[in-house]
Amino acid sequence: MTDARIDIEPGQYLDVEFEDYCNWDAMNQSTLKDAAESMAHLRAALDAPPRAETPAHLTFGSLVHAGILEPLTLLERYVVMPDFADGLCRDDGTPFKSPRASNAYKDLVADFCEQHPDQTVVSAEAYENMRSALQSLATNDLAKRYLSGCLSEVSICWIDADSGVKCKARLDGLNQHDRRITDVKTAADVSDRGFSMSIVKWGYDVQSAFYLDGLATLLPDKHLPPYKFCIVALESVSPFCTRASKMNAASIAAGRAKYKAWLAAYAEAMRTGTWPGYPNPTEWSAPDWALATGEPETMTIGGQTYTL
Repeated sequence: MTDARIDIEPGQYLDVEFEDYCNWDAMNQSTLKDAAESMAHLRAALDAPPRAETPAHLTFGSLVHAGILEPLTLLERYVVMPDFADGLCRDDGTPFKSPRASNAYKDLVADFCEQHPDQTVVSAEAYENMRSALQSLATNDLAKRYLSGCLSEVSICWIDADSGVKCKARLDGLNQHDRRITDVKTAADVSDRGFSMSIVKWGYDVQSAFYLDGLATLLPDKHLPPYKFCIVALESVSPFCTRASKMNAASIAAGRAKYKAWLAAYAEAMRTGTWPGYPNPTEWSAPDWALATGEPETMTIGGQTYTL
């Protein structure tokens, strides 16, 4: 893989390696969301080197993605770590009290990773959890319909009409016949309340608007219904429930307002070379929940009144 930026023309592309897509010289929604803090934070995100290690929850999400969208590459990309701790003993044959904390265990793990330099090493637990998530998916008819007939890992590039910024996105699944983008998500909680919080925390509202607008720019057709952005959400913990639905219009509109404002600010920062951080506060203050408001509460016990 090369770190050189790739000047890509607007369009829809298939069979693009993820590493090459990452090097496309265009703005993606994941990086753009750092603008929610400030332009200084966005600049830092743009300048940051690639992450040396992938967090466990992101590795599991990528594992599930591969299992669903690119199953033929699963064994090429991932390898399961043996349980080196099972039965691990010292040279004198006595078992370790905490085998995973021992140097012997760490050496075995390091050797295994060196033997598989081109694969992502995952635990047996993560692999079994992936299998459980896929078994759950197989029982959800709507989720299966969302994923059926899709082109997988479609990369697109377009010019945002309002800001002039070149943008890019990588769609998990694209069904042009049914006018549907399908995105696979993993979450610890896919209940109504739990996943709605994930939408806000991880900016899926922004992602949905960004992807839909990019596709509409590339494939405009006023005679056909607009594309839908559908999410298949799989729980990453037992009981590994699967739920599927489309993103509602209000959330998409809210996400569009956010990303459009961020792109405008980014374009201005690129023009001026100024990347402001947080503005000064009017004054510093403790959070509202920590401040006493109104009259103090009292309690009367045995004729004696106490202030709480």
